[in-house]
Amino acid sequence: MIRLVEFVRNTAGSVREVVRRLSMPRRWLLTFITLVFLPAIALVYVYNERTASILEEEVTSSMLQTVKQAGNNLSYRLGHIRDISNAASMNQKLNQFLQDDDVPSIGRQLEVLKDLRYLVETVQTNTDVFRMRLFVKNTTMLAEERFNFFSLDSLKSWPFYNKVLDANGAIVWSDIYKQYFIDTGDVYIMSSARLLHDSKQFGQVSAILLIDVSEKLVMEILADLDQAKPNNVFLVDQSGVILAHADKSRIGTSLEGEVQSVIRQGTEGKVKFQLHNKNEYGMFSTIQPTGWKVVLQVSASNISEKVKLKKSAGIATLAGIFAMFLLLVFALLALIIRSMNRRLQQVIGVIREEGIERLDVPHPMPDGNFVMLEHSVDVLIHRVRSLMEQTYKAQVLEREAQLRALQAQINPHFLYNTLDTINWIAIGHGNHDISKMIDSLAKYFRLSLNKGKDVMSVADELNLAQVYLDIQKSRFLNSFEYRIEPDPDVLDYIVPKLTLQPIVENALLHGIRKMKTQFGTILIRAYREENELILIVSDNGIGMEEERAQRLLVEPQLQTRPDGSGSSYGLYNVNERIKLFAGDTSGLSISSRLGAGTSVSVRIRLEPYKQ
Repeated sequence: MIRLVEFVRNTAGSVREVVRRLSMPRRWLLTFITLVFLPAIALVYVYNERTASILEEEVTSSMLQTVKQAGNNLSYRLGHIRDISNAASMNQKLNQFLQDDDVPSIGRQLEVLKDLRYLVETVQTNTDVFRMRLFVKNTTMLAEERFNFFSLDSLKSWPFYNKVLDANGAIVWSDIYKQYFIDTGDVYIMSSARLLHDSKQFGQVSAILLIDVSEKLVMEILADLDQAKPNNVFLVDQSGVILAHADKSRIGTSLEGEVQSVIRQGTEGKVKFQLHNKNEYGMFSTIQPTGWKVVLQVSASNISEKVKLKKSAGIATLAGIFAMFLLLVFALLALIIRSMNRRLQQVIGVIREEGIERLDVPHPMPDGNFVMLEHSVDVLIHRVRSLMEQTYKAQVLEREAQLRALQAQINPHFLYNTLDTINWIAIGHGNHDISKMIDSLAKYFRLSLNKGKDVMSVADELNLAQVYLDIQKSRFLNSFEYRIEPDPDVLDYIVPKLTLQPIVENALLHGIRKMKTQFGTILIRAYREENELILIVSDNGIGMEEERAQRLLVEPQLQTRPDGSGSSYGLYNVNERIKLFAGDTSGLSISSRLGAGTSVSVRIRLEPYKQ
């Protein structure tokens, strides 16, 4: 406090000294404060109050978009589970088993168990599926398996059993509940349940199929909405009962009446309301196909805190602009007054020395004061306008960057799930070659995208090369083989992403594929030599001249491949990226002879690059 008082006194003293030196009268100073300084302060205050409401609307709209995105994500996940349930219910082996009128023989039941076990394993390979359960008639041996197959009578005490019967084959979603499993113990899950009819007696219940989803799948999506206060995010059904919540004790309880009335106003939206004499915001979005709603409840005080953070940047910019404006106006006013004082002093001097009649004689005077003022004000206006435009453009670019970052998180995930769905459909139709190719392609994308990172471990780089070669083996049948021989102690080292894949591609397409009669072999090795990581890709293809091999590393080769697969300047690109990553002492080297194959070596200095 004492330091603040001293600072104010020193500042006031400095201002008085400047005023004294510039010979500014107090009346002029008071006029400046009244007509310029105080209106500027009032304008800053009005701006502060006005931007508060605008920023509050922007913050709540941003939160609503996040809630809608979470709802869309959950809708997609649950719709994917629905598709899996539809496909599983149409499984030919399952329907043949359900059509048996009599109790099958032990041999037949073992055969059915084997076929259905394959169906279960196929369904449970999906990361969104926790467990597939089938409840069958008590007369079969499957009813005693109690891992994936259970007695139909054991399900009759389930709270949603009658709803499943009433749905008559349509999917019924359960709430999140605790279920005991032999292998995992108690687990919180939600289930997609459907009735399977007896094809010969349609009114009879043949079996009930449950696809279980772990509560973690839902909670991970909800937790992303408000990581600081997860208790404000929950999932409710159409009647307002809480289905998912970070606090397990609240699952199964009803929302407050005020909150229920808010979320019943539509399929999605944001509403401000009062709860326990406090202002609250409610953002909600409906999940299809269940009709549930994701609800984010935030107090107005929390919104105000976020608004203050956003507003501080705008206030600082505006305050800086006004400070510059006030200082410039003060300086220009002081210069004008000082020029006028000099003019008056010159006039008085002429009167004293030569008399009043000499005033008619022209005397040299400094000019351009008002022209300078007009020019300075014009420059100031343009500068203020430019700063405001820059501030607006920066805010627009920031929001666009945030949207692109969100889309970048969603698009790869959508690609993986789409490939996974196609893979499952291929398996369901018995097209195992297509399934294998799609699975390899999904792994290739997952490894190559690498969550947006520019580097990856040697283990992942080798896996990526293996997936690529597996795909090419499916494409070029019985034309080559490969071996990957890494030392275990180098698998955790870090290399630039897509280091090996272009080299392996060149070895296959430019070396082995151009051979006419010989069966090709590609060997990939990874080991450490002193302070360097060595990666070697060798092939027994057609090879090349030594001069051409060295030219590949110093200049990009822009010619098009004969097979139309693109340009072959990958080695130059890889060499440059490695030098940028680990220094000029690192890079590629090529050893090749015509008819004897090619060997490409990658050397990377290890220094601090291990995880």
